[in-house]
Amino acid sequence: MNRRVLAVGRSRRVLGKLTGALTEAGFDAQWTRDIAAASQRVQPASVDLVAFGRGVGSADRSRLRSDFLKGNAGVLFVDGLAPITPLLVAQVEAAFSAQPQRARVLEHLACSDGQLTIAVRDDCDVEVTVYRLDRLYRTHTATPVAQRVTGGSHAIPLGHQAAGRGPRFAVVRINTTEVSIVSL
Repeated sequence: MNRRVLAVGRSRRVLGKLTGALTEAGFDAQWTRDIAAASQRVQPASVDLVAFGRGVGSADRSRLRSDFLKGNAGVLFVDGLAPITPLLVAQVEAAFSAQPQRARVLEHLACSDGQLTIAVRDDCDVEVTVYRLDRLYRTHTATPVAQRVTGGSHAIPLGHQAAGRGPRFAVVRINTTEVSIVSL
């Protein structure tokens, strides 16, 4: 099934990088900077997910959500966390992997005191990638764990990856297909 994504935002650079990365990841992606007319430019029935950039205000988001839902009751929405392309791609993947028809392996995900806690139902492959955006909008990336784990609860120390100023997020991939995100 070809998953169709529309990215709506203000930054041509961020939108271009995002749609390129989404296309590379197997999505049918397009973008528009015409926030006011996004739901008229693209038929709601031709989109499975709408990803909003941080430059799209809350009033526009509400209006566009309503417009797209009128034309496609099954459309999904993602609010971009930060202009970090791999994080935005992970948000789109997470939205699709959270669909109810999928049996979830990840049962619990939380972060506190510089440590990520996960609980998984079965033995699985776990990869945790931490993204941080510094005050100059440079992206810092670290992968504190990428290994097979047994079913149960696991504590993953993030160490210096969770420290620092600026927005920080952890992307947790289970068996490469199940994606979850937590703010640090």
